[in-house]
Order: sequence, then C-alpha cells, then structure tokens
Amino acid sequence: MGCFSLVISAVIAFNIADLSPELRARIQHTERAASDVVDLGRPPRMRTLFARRNIWAHVVGISLWLVLYITLSLFGQTMLVGALGISSAEASTIMAAFWSLNLITLIVTGRLSDRTQLRKPFSLGGTVAAVLVTAFLAVSLGREGVSTGTLMVAGALLGGSLGVAYAPWMANYSEDAEDADPRLQGTAWGLFGFLSKSIAVIGLLVIPHVVEATSWQTWLFVALGCLVLFIPAIMLFNGPWRRRPAPAAPAPVSAGT
Repeated sequence: MGCFSLVISAVIAFNIADLSPELRARIQHTERAASDVVDLGRPPRMRTLFARRNIWAHVVGISLWLVLYITLSLFGQTMLVGALGISSAEASTIMAAFWSLNLITLIVTGRLSDRTQLRKPFSLGGTVAAVLVTAFLAVSLGREGVSTGTLMVAGALLGGSLGVAYAPWMANYSEDAEDADPRLQGTAWGLFGFLSKSIAVIGLLVIPHVVEATSWQTWLFVALGCLVLFIPAIMLFNGPWRRRPAPAAPAPVSAGT
C-alpha cells in the first residue's frame, strides 16, 4: 500500500494544476460585482479568513469531526481486537469494508454535490447517518457475541456515511474561503492540513492513555460526542439548502413586433 500510494502521489504531483491566487481573484472580479470581492490592490491577509463566522465554524467543526476519523485511521483494527477479542484478520476485513465504501461515496457524492451545487444537505445527511452508526458500534463494543458480518456491515456504513459528509464539506470550505479572499485558498488548506496533522499527533498521545484508564467504548462515545457537535457547525456554513431553480428562458420575440 505504501508503494501504491507513492506511485499515485507522483502521478498527482506531475499532473495537478490550479489557478494562481491572483488569477482566481481577477476571475471573481469579472464574474461578480466589485463590492462582493476583495480589493486587488491590497495584499491578502490571513485575518480576513478569521473575520468571518463561517470560517470559524469550518475550523472548529472539522476539528471535532476529525476526532472519529483519526481514531479509526490510527486505531481501527486495534480497537476492534482489544474491545471485541476478534482476530487481527477479522478486524482488518472490517476496516477494509470501511475504507472501500468510504472511497466510493467520496467520489460519487463529490460528483453529485458538484452537479447539484449543494454542500450542506450532503454534509448534514452523512454526519447524521455516521452518528447513528457510531452509536450502534459504541454500544456493540460493550456486548459479546456480535458477529463479524454485522460489524462489517456497520463498518462499511460508517465509512460510507463519513464519505458522504466529507467530500461536500471540502467543497463548501473551499467556496467559503474563496468568498473571504480568493487569494487565500492555499492558506485555508494549509490551515486544514495543520489541523488534521495536529489532531493525529494529539490522538496518538491521548487515545492510548484514555483507553488504558477507561475502555475503547468510552473513547468511542467521546468521538461520537465530537461528531454530534459538527452538526450545529454545518448550520453556520454558507451555501443553499435547496437546489436553485433554473432561470426562465426569455420569451421568443414574434415576427410582428
């Protein structure tokens, strides 16, 4: 998997392309009223991002959302083996189901979100579904006799629901950052990268101690609580809840007018 990831990363690195911050800002100036975009004569400043409530909602919300995601990324198999006593092979199969459906829903939901230009409904629906499945798994960790098949289905559903929430959130975050200042797209994603890596490091340091003092079930309930708190953050994001109706076509002009 490491070699495969390295090859894919090299392909992406040599083919990825994006608009420069300056060109992105100029395009916004040509497509919107000048009062809706930034003054190109002034240098971009990071405080422009944090002057907006929706950016704070994104930053705080995704930090809470990532607690569960990072937990499963770092300790998915370990949690299943330690809490349920299943074999490492069974735990890896369950996590494979998680990641497989996660990848599929990331791609499919991303396309649907782009086509409909809706972000928040997908993020909300995926998060609510993830809350329900995580609650089921948290309760299951305290019971005996849960079949591997049940856990695999639950794991796949959890991975799928997280994928439904994540891809539209990324688009929503990008659009909201662009609305603040198109030239700060790289800064916004650099901030997200810092947050995700920081939470991973904190998770590596904190999770084993919490589990040792309590249990995996307790920590999963903690991650569930963090996931629930992402829901009110979605309400503060910019963007529509419903698909906007297509503009009406102009009436044809008759030959006699």
